[in-house]
Amino acid sequence: MDASAKFDPSYLSVIAGHVKFNTTGDSKAESAIRPIGIPCDVEEPLPYLALLMELGNESDYQETRSKLKSMTPGSPLIPGIFQCLTNGVAVGEGWLANQSTSEDHEGIKIKQLQEDVEQMQRAIDSCNRFSLSVRGSCKTVYGILTTADIADEFQTLLNVTMPPPRDQDDEIQHMRPCERLGVASEHIAWISKYRV
Repeated sequence: MDASAKFDPSYLSVIAGHVKFNTTGDSKAESAIRPIGIPCDVEEPLPYLALLMELGNESDYQETRSKLKSMTPGSPLIPGIFQCLTNGVAVGEGWLANQSTSEDHEGIKIKQLQEDVEQMQRAIDSCNRFSLSVRGSCKTVYGILTTADIADEFQTLLNVTMPPPRDQDDEIQHMRPCERLGVASEHIAWISKYRV
């Protein structure tokens, strides 16, 4: 794009982010970041950035053996695939909305369709997705803290905003399983045939 070209808001995209302050890594946090609010051209969806900052976790990512992990779209978008996936999700969600949630012989088909719709939604979310995941909160991880000369202030902000996460916090969370209720919540996985 030419730097002198007229400003065109249709070329704008988003940075979708998530900030966590846990001592342990959350394997689902990155995939939970979704490109909500991006105006999507079904022929050519705009690229977007998914940013995950795990401030309390000082471990390295296994894939990179560092506190940084980045991913870019693996290959060019196949023409028509985004529209096909979008239509598939819309049809699947529409059909599911009109079905009962009873566990009869149709229950297996309903569960399979739900899984298919979720898989198509993940494929939609990964179209033109660039992601950056960062662990830790020190100035060696965030070089901008040194450049801006605010590394001490940033650590002070973290210290006064929230107490440092402890390993036992994760254990205590499992001792209060009804803390967060919902069909997809891991907190209720121990309840047999739980219904909301």
